[in-house]
Amino acid sequence: MFLSFKEQSQHRTGLRFRFQNRIISLFCIFLLSGCAMFGNDDADEDGPVPPAEELYAEAQVQMSENEWEDAIETLRRIEAEYPYGEYAMQAMVDTIYAYYRFGDIAMVKASADRFIKLHPTNESVAYAYYLKGLVSFKEDKSLLGVLMGKDDLSDRDATNMLEALQAFRNSYEQFPDSEYAPASRKQAKEMEDALAKYEINIAKFYYKREAYVAAVNRAERVIENYSTSPAVEDALGVLLQSYNRMEMEDLADDSRRVLQLNFPDSEYLKGSGAIE
Repeated sequence: MFLSFKEQSQHRTGLRFRFQNRIISLFCIFLLSGCAMFGNDDADEDGPVPPAEELYAEAQVQMSENEWEDAIETLRRIEAEYPYGEYAMQAMVDTIYAYYRFGDIAMVKASADRFIKLHPTNESVAYAYYLKGLVSFKEDKSLLGVLMGKDDLSDRDATNMLEALQAFRNSYEQFPDSEYAPASRKQAKEMEDALAKYEINIAKFYYKREAYVAAVNRAERVIENYSTSPAVEDALGVLLQSYNRMEMEDLADDSRRVLQLNFPDSEYLKGSGAIE
């Protein structure tokens, strides 16, 4: 068949166009094959994800052998791979404990807060609050100095102690029937007494430096916030003597009456309870 020059030119153009399309198609196939090949290599290297129960059993073994860092990694993998499974919630709780045993205070708090936020009504929240209280209490070093009677107490910070106290209170107040309620209540009581003593030491610090208004403010905080603490007697004594020093007789008389009613044998009433 004879083709004119124009037809031959169109034919060559069509062949060239089809050849270019074929090259492009082959190049795309090569790229896709390469991606698939690399993906298969990764899949072969990692292997299939183990079942949740198998991962959880592995984490339990790691914790029993005190391999806390490995246990944390396995527990977090359960959350990532099976976020809505039955093991995910328990893995979150165990992660808090694993961080506690590992000694990572910041991550105990963060993990506990995360669990509490996501599952506020779950019974394990009592446990999360309890562990948070324990690490907050351990984190605070300043209170030890206060209880040992060190001077210059006015600049000490009891933030961690207050955080621990609130965590223990949340544990037994929100979940009074929890197995952690008795321990949380006991811890809270001990901390209330310690914090009350902390406030009294600072009140006396101010009193001895004739900063009577500041002493009164600290003493009033003890009465308002730690009304069941033995330190209330000292708080009333600070009020009585501070008001006497400021010649505020009416307030001094009120403090004496309350002291007489609640602590009839107080040394502050006999005049021998000088603030030291």
